Formats: sequence, structure tokens, C-alpha cells
Amino acid sequence: MGFNTRFEETDTLGNRYITRLNHNLQYLEVPLSLKMKTNVFTKRWSIWGKFGASAAVHLTSQTELTRLENDMITENVHFNSDQGFSLFRGSVLVGAGFECNLIGNTRMVGGIQFNNGFTNFLKDDLNRAAPTPGKEVGRLKYMELVIAVMF
Repeated sequence: MGFNTRFEETDTLGNRYITRLNHNLQYLEVPLSLKMKTNVFTKRWSIWGKFGASAAVHLTSQTELTRLENDMITENVHFNSDQGFSLFRGSVLVGAGFECNLIGNTRMVGGIQFNNGFTNFLKDDLNRAAPTPGKEVGRLKYMELVIAVMF
């Protein structure tokens, strides 16, 4: 997962300073969900829905920091930013889709799933590298596309 942040400042002389941070995060996620499925209709199709919760442990993160002064790059560095993020992340899962019986026990599955993070994954000082105007709150949310063939 990843996200970008941008901070902009102007000094008394009118010089504009921009700090951009591009974060890439890795989590080990363990979902626990309940999947419900309709009976087969038209001899092939069924619809499913699922909901549940997920817990994730932060493994590693990398950040690319770019500083611009008056629209010219003055600094561009990559660094390990593990200390800027919480160890645990919790989320709620909701999804829906379809199943199609193909031949015998072979089925095609498709759908979408929404992962809605509810815990703040940012620590107080975001990577020690950017001006933080206040307490940041970060909640990772994303949509997944589910496509599978089951035998």
C-alpha cells in the first residue's frame, strides 16, 4: 500500500518550499470474514456477499522524500521509514460478487471488496522529515478486484 503527502511553506522573502513524501508500506494482513452465497439460479449463477474484520502487522516501509525550493529540486532521498508508522492496523471488510459454475466442480468467481481501515497508522512525527502542522490521522482504505477460477 502507499500514499503521498505534500507540505508547502513560504518564507518572508517569498521563497516557496515544497516537501513531497511518497510512502510505500508492507503489511501482513490476516482477514476473518463470513461469506454468504445464494442458491444457484439459472443452473449456473449465484451471488455472494461477505463481511468481516482484518488485522495487519506492519512489516516494512520505504519513503522517497523530494524537496523543492522555488520549483527546483534541492533534495531527493530514499530511506527506511518504519519508525513513522504504527505496528498494528485494523480494518473492516465488505464485499460482493458472483460465481458461475463452468464444468463439473470448476467455478469462475468475480467481485469487489472494500477494506476500510479504522485505526490510525501514523505516529505523532511523520518520518521525522516533514513539517507537521498538527496531529495527522491516517486510515488506509482500498478497493480490491476479486477474480478467480476454482477447481
